[in-house]
Amino acid sequence: FGGAILMCAASQRPDLFKGLVVYDPPMFSHRTRLLYAMGLALPIDIVKRFHPLIGVSLRKLGVWADREEAKAYLASRALFQQFHPEVFEAMLEHGLRQPGLEQGDTTTMLAFDP
Repeated sequence: FGGAILMCAASQRPDLFKGLVVYDPPMFSHRTRLLYAMGLALPIDIVKRFHPLIGVSLRKLGVWADREEAKAYLASRALFQQFHPEVFEAMLEHGLRQPGLEQGDTTTMLAFDP
């Protein structure tokens, strides 16, 4: 919950901050947290279907024909539409990779596993 603490600190002492980029894990209801805790003892195939983050992550598209296709796809997502254009470009620069580019392969993928 470091993001929430940073937001509180920035609101109390804005002179100490030029700006903030905050990502915090989503907050889940008690029921969801209980289901997650129970899921720790279940086979991963079952957990993947019911855990709110794992299921979404596994359904995400993570490979595109080229950088422009990746950019268009990500720009269409509600989360990224809220980003300032410079932040979105920085996310593309550091969050995408093209491992075969030197060999002419423009395939673009996330720089991390979803």
